[in-house]
Amino acid sequence: MPGWTAPAQPAEKEPPPLIVSALTGDYRKNGAAVRNAFKFISAAARHSVVQLSVDGKAVALGTVVEAAGLVATKASELVPGKLTARLADERVVDARILAVDEDNDLALLKIEAKGLTAVLWNDGETAPGEWVATQGLATVPEAVGIISGIPRKILPPRALIGVNFAGDGELPRVLALAAGSGAEQAGIKPGDVILSVDEKAVQTKTELTTLLREFRAGRVIKLQLQRGADVIETSVALTAEAVVNAAQAQTAAPGGRGGRGGANGRNFTGTRVSKRAEDFDLVLQHDTVLEPWECGGPLLDLYGRAVGLNIARAGRVASYALPSVLVQKIIADLKTRAARAE
Repeated sequence: MPGWTAPAQPAEKEPPPLIVSALTGDYRKNGAAVRNAFKFISAAARHSVVQLSVDGKAVALGTVVEAAGLVATKASELVPGKLTARLADERVVDARILAVDEDNDLALLKIEAKGLTAVLWNDGETAPGEWVATQGLATVPEAVGIISGIPRKILPPRALIGVNFAGDGELPRVLALAAGSGAEQAGIKPGDVILSVDEKAVQTKTELTTLLREFRAGRVIKLQLQRGADVIETSVALTAEAVVNAAQAQTAAPGGRGGRGGANGRNFTGTRVSKRAEDFDLVLQHDTVLEPWECGGPLLDLYGRAVGLNIARAGRVASYALPSVLVQKIIADLKTRAARAE
């Protein structure tokens, strides 16, 4: 068009440089800078912690519960050998087991030291999102994290009676038995219908499975069975699921491999879990990354009080602590049992 000039176009601007903000290792959750931010907790609390070793190898942390030398820790990490405790002041003293609570994997020890600092307990409620710290002997926490779940019971690994049920309906009617299982040894036969477990009536396979979930391997239960017109009773020893799976795999394909993998099929790739990471009456779950040997010590709030005692590394982002109220109840019972034994 005569006399018309196209408007000047703005010059293209260079795109802004890409800004990548990457945290260095020091500033990640368990980095030195982050743990240093929580060192005010450690000033007093570290004197309520011991590091337990067997034949010179660290196996667990311990929580001082009485100044006279009583220490609570995770029982299943205490393998046979010479047991010693290292204190925050670098002393190494002998230790011995007084009593063990098998239900929650807690042991009460006596260490040869006096004038210790007993841990301060926080018996209040905790909520998801609260910061917590795992204390060792150092002047900063071993690790920090947050409470990631409400208190709950952790069931034991599945234990089975060793039967497959018929698929026709919900009635708990036995179809087949696993070779060498508790059910086979107890004389249960295909066609039997299970009526009750330890005198608790069951009407469906679902009810039976739910009830058996409460028991751990090795437990002997009483079953009432319907066999034709007769009602009979028998006792059955529960078998770990992994053992039953292995037996079934060997029966189905001799020399082959079968079953679910370890830890009930859960994926713990790259994670070292505790020897016992299940079967607790009540736990606080937190996301602190712990090594198994860091269990047994206190789980602290921001005031340096123990909301619980770390009892297991259970998964990639899950660690468990027994709540302080439960720990103190167990300790009182263990002290009574130890006094009776002396």
